[in-house]
Amino acid sequence: MGCRPPTASFSVDVSGKLTGSATASSKASFVGLFGVNTIPVSVSSAGVTSGSASKVCILLVDPTQSQSFLVNSGANLNASNCEIHVRTTASPAAIFNSGTTLNVKRICVKGSTVIKNGDVNPPVEVSCAAISDPFAGTLPTVSVGSCTYNNQTYNPGNVTINPGVYCGWTNFNGSGTLTLNPGLYIIKSGGMTFNSGWTVTGTGVTFYLVDQNATLTFNGNVNFKLSPPTSGTYANITAFEPVGLANSNLPINGTSGSSLQGLLYLPSRDVTINSVSNVSADKVTMVFSSLIFDALNWTFDAGALAMTTSSGTQSVRLVK
Repeated sequence: MGCRPPTASFSVDVSGKLTGSATASSKASFVGLFGVNTIPVSVSSAGVTSGSASKVCILLVDPTQSQSFLVNSGANLNASNCEIHVRTTASPAAIFNSGTTLNVKRICVKGSTVIKNGDVNPPVEVSCAAISDPFAGTLPTVSVGSCTYNNQTYNPGNVTINPGVYCGWTNFNGSGTLTLNPGLYIIKSGGMTFNSGWTVTGTGVTFYLVDQNATLTFNGNVNFKLSPPTSGTYANITAFEPVGLANSNLPINGTSGSSLQGLLYLPSRDVTINSVSNVSADKVTMVFSSLIFDALNWTFDAGALAMTTSSGTQSVRLVK
């Protein structure tokens, strides 16, 4: 039996660590006297980049949508350690209107045309190598099961709800205090609507939007504080959806004094953030189809599942 030619495989995780392995067989010499003709050989190694590697906090994945990133007057975004990547090649790929502040490290737009109105001067690069979606096909598969709750309505007061399958519309009317117990909240064929005056708190919470009609809506002066689990199947995931959904709208309207953490993986959602003030999306990663910023004041940094990219000169440090 002859020697087997070498084969190699490589992979990169969302943290930017590159892992590689190679296998082959070598012709035996001395042990050939004992009937062993070849010896299998394998090596593996892993490395991480350092230097100018950057964190991508917002990725807009629709490759053909015009105005995939639209920033309107009054938008104030402070994310100095983060990049925004826009994968569309439509024209215009992005529009930046006057009266906006985008304090981000870089905006990388795959398309060649953007529009800048007035005095706006965002740190944008066109015809840029926007990253591919690193989460596609990698997130947990959810077995939905039958409905736990159907078309629930909650009136003002102190309310606590539990994980489960929420079918139809779950409405929180008036004003009150809502506590979400830790776990997975599956939204099916409807949504959760949080209306003005509610304070919503959830620690160790993940939302799964089953279908195109499943949504989360924040209306008016809602104060929310949401964070995902830190371990287990849904670690660092705040909201996600299955692959292959048709596009749908997801508005966030008028929240105030709120905070948000974790991964928002909603690649089929065209997200509009309206009149949002004083939101600290601390350590967050967003993957949407498209995004509109209206009047808002958001501050955030790279989350635990932040995506990585590279620009300029880097070095590689072996870790294995």
